[in-house]
Amino acid sequence: MADTAITVEDARKTYGTKHALDGLDLHVTRGTVHAVLGPNGAGKTTLVRILSTLLRPDGGRIEVAGHDVRTEARAVRRRIGLLGQYAALDEQLDGRQNLEMFARLHHLGARHARARRRTPGPLRPHRHRPHPGRPLQRRHAPPPRPRRLPDHRP
Repeated sequence: MADTAITVEDARKTYGTKHALDGLDLHVTRGTVHAVLGPNGAGKTTLVRILSTLLRPDGGRIEVAGHDVRTEARAVRRRIGLLGQYAALDEQLDGRQNLEMFARLHHLGARHARARRRTPGPLRPHRHRPHPGRPLQRRHAPPPRPRRLPDHRP
């Protein structure tokens, strides 16, 4: 359809015996805003990774802007933009995996992206992060302490 931005029909993806997507159908009309909501483990991230060509589906018909995500991945990437929940990082990935993800989104092939993330550089293990392979965690500053207002009672 010419007015369809995203077409997903019978999408399937499994991880071992776990069905992340099991026959998902979704149609998003061009020019609309669409949210994907659901509980943890519902397959939201898997769907977004498939739609952005970062993950290959096991089955189904999946098109973005009229291009098949499996056979026309480069054309899909030229037409989309993807911004993670925290813009600079995906908390489920470590720093090097985030670099690989953004390299692939910028049209570097998977092999080249992996090679680039392995190059020595500013992401060497750091003494303040004792486990460099663990996912990054966003730290929130404690809320400011309330100011004590002067007592104006007579």
